[in-house]
Amino acid sequence: MSFSGVGGEFYLSTFLMASFYFPLPDRWRWDFWRFVVLGIASSSLWKSFWQWHLIQQGLAPIPWGTLLCGQGDAAGDMNRLVYEFGWSESQIVQTYRSLGNWCVLFILGLYILFLLRMNNQIWLSLQARFILWVDALFEPSKHR
Repeated sequence: MSFSGVGGEFYLSTFLMASFYFPLPDRWRWDFWRFVVLGIASSSLWKSFWQWHLIQQGLAPIPWGTLLCGQGDAAGDMNRLVYEFGWSESQIVQTYRSLGNWCVLFILGLYILFLLRMNNQIWLSLQARFILWVDALFEPSKHR
C-alpha cells in the first residue's frame, strides 16, 4: 500500500489514458467524459513523471510525510518505505523513475499502435518495408 500511493499516480493514470481508446458497454457510455478523464490522467502522469525526474536530478526533494500533515508526519508513504521496509532513498527514486519511464513507454507504444491501426496504408507500407528488409538481410546475394 505504501508503494501504491505514489505508484498509483503512474499506473492509474496510465490505465485511464489507455482506456480512452477502448469502448465501454452501452450501460457505461462515456463518450464525452473520456476526454475529461484523458486530460486529468495525462496531466497527473506528466506531473508525477516530471517530479521524479527532478528528484533524480537532485533539483527537488523526495516527498516525505503525508499530504495533509506535511513533512513532519512519519506516516507518509516514503517514510514507511524507508523505515518499515528498509528501502534506501536511491531505491525509492530509481523505482519510481523506472515505473514512470515504463508507463510513458507503454502509452507511447499504445498510441503508435492505434495510430497505425487507424491508417491501414501506413501499416501495409511498414509491413512491406519490413519484409524487404528481412529478405535483404537473409539473402544479400539476391539484391546485388
